[in-house]
Amino acid sequence: LVGFFENNYNFQNFPLFIRPERLVFDTATTIHLEVKVGNSYFMGNYFLVEVEVGEKVILVQTNQLLYKPGDTAFIRYL
Repeated sequence: LVGFFENNYNFQNFPLFIRPERLVFDTATTIHLEVKVGNSYFMGNYFLVEVEVGEKVILVQTNQLLYKPGDTAFIRYL
């Protein structure tokens, strides 16, 4: 995940902190990160969706559940 931001936003040699609430799903494929969707969890007024990024699993918050486990999706940073 860090490599994606370093390569696309020229942040080499700077510490990079990624705020998870700023990650969102997007339908565009250009410069967005391709992920594999896992399980989702209803949290009352939003969902937390597991996504695989390389070897890691992270959670992305969304208001609508548009993907099912196994789907390919794209995320971007606001």
